[in-house]
Amino acid sequence: MLDNQQHIDSALPQRIEHRSRDVVKVMLPLVKELAKAGKA
Repeated sequence: MLDNQQHIDSALPQRIEHRSRDVVKVMLPLVKELAKAGKA
């Protein structure tokens, strides 16, 4: 039980970090397009 809790605690931040990286990958092109549209 205790080991399982530790595993969850250590696995969760990695998952969140991975997901935020995916979000950045998707958002960066959108932000660049918006910046281009804003300048034009």
